[in-house]
Amino acid sequence: MTTPPSSHYERLGGDAGVRRIVERFYDIMDSAPEAANVRALHAASLKRSRENLYMYLSGWTGGPPLYEQQ
Repeated sequence: MTTPPSSHYERLGGDAGVRRIVERFYDIMDSAPEAANVRALHAASLKRSRENLYMYLSGWTGGPPLYEQQ
C-alpha cells in the first residue's frame, strides 16, 4: 500500500508540478486580452516574476521554503 502525499506540494507533483502551474499562469497572463491590465503592471520580461512566484508557491504549498531563504 502506498502512502498518500502529505502536502499540497507533493499533491501538485513537487518541484515540476509547481513550475508547470507558474509557467502556465504567466503564459496565460502574457497572452490573454482579459489579463492585459495586470500584465501591464509587470516588467517586459516575466522571468523574474515567474521565479519569484515559483519560490513563493513552493514554500506556501508545503515544499522547500525557497522564497524565505532568498
